[in-house]
Amino acid sequence: MLFSNPSVLVVEDNEQLGALYCKVLSQIGLRVIQAESVTEALERLATTVPDMVLLDMTMSDGNGMTIIDYLKKHSRFSETEIVVATGGSQYQAYAEERGVEHFFQKPVSVRMLITFTRRLLGSRLPTTQLVDLSSYV
Repeated sequence: MLFSNPSVLVVEDNEQLGALYCKVLSQIGLRVIQAESVTEALERLATTVPDMVLLDMTMSDGNGMTIIDYLKKHSRFSETEIVVATGGSQYQAYAEERGVEHFFQKPVSVRMLITFTRRLLGSRLPTTQLVDLSSYV
């Protein structure tokens, strides 16, 4: 049986931050799918079931509540980890009420993102790869 690396859907409308998240997460062995809007995220979710969704809550065409509700409504995402990383804490209660356990206030450090993702996905990740953090400082 062939196993593929776990996947992450990065939903971030800040182009530079989204690129950073994607680069870092791919370096630790995740297959990265990127969306820069609520609409794009829903389009990606219609065709894939990621192991993790890294979700910004405020985007130009809506907010992450729509995506959380979509994920919670469809049972195929029952194993998908939802990780909220946003600049405002006003969405934290909403996320927690819907069972989202992972909520981070931006800025999220690269080291914290790597460490957290490795803990969260654990054995689903390929052999641990070292990441040179000096290029992110």
